[in-house]
Amino acid sequence: EEVRVRVGRWMEGHKGQQFMAGDLIREFPELDGVAISLFIKPLVEAGTVKTDTSEGNRRTKYFVAEG
Repeated sequence: EEVRVRVGRWMEGHKGQQFMAGDLIREFPELDGVAISLFIKPLVEAGTVKTDTSEGNRRTKYFVAEG
């Protein structure tokens, strides 16, 4: 849970930028081996993080909307 809060805060600091699972793992090595879609799901459900699946589910991008 603590890591999820840190990831959420970090993404808030990068509003408008999109990150794929690999990008988040590079930024937070402790997520290696974690299913990012499941890890980030509570942030998506809370409305903090949005997803972009325009390139397909396997290329999902996560972001915090500006504004």
